[in-house]
Amino acid sequence: SNAFWYLVFLCCLTAIFFVVSSGNSLLGMLENKTLMSIGEVSYSLYLIHGVVLYFIKQIPLSMVPHNMVVYTLISTLFFVLSFYVAKMTYLYVEKPFIGSSNKKKVAAEVAPTKQDRTGNPY
Repeated sequence: SNAFWYLVFLCCLTAIFFVVSSGNSLLGMLENKTLMSIGEVSYSLYLIHGVVLYFIKQIPLSMVPHNMVVYTLISTLFFVLSFYVAKMTYLYVEKPFIGSSNKKKVAAEVAPTKQDRTGNPY
């Protein structure tokens, strides 16, 4: 039975992949600024998710009642905070390096041709 659900899941993901990769924006959902922002910081979120989970586990159980609503609120708060931390790391760490690699490519493309001592190009 597990193999059946795996195939259903795989077929659904394949259909979504073909719709998205063919240029469709899924009725404008993929052009949403919030979703695009999450996509930009996804690598930073991936890097800091372990830290976020560590801090969630450090909350003493005596402070938080065993309640699904409270845990959901705390998890949402930590997600929002981690999103903003990831956005800052994207803007101030990741994006400058992305920009510097693009500048190197542009500089390599417009580099002057080599010339010999007389001023004539090779």
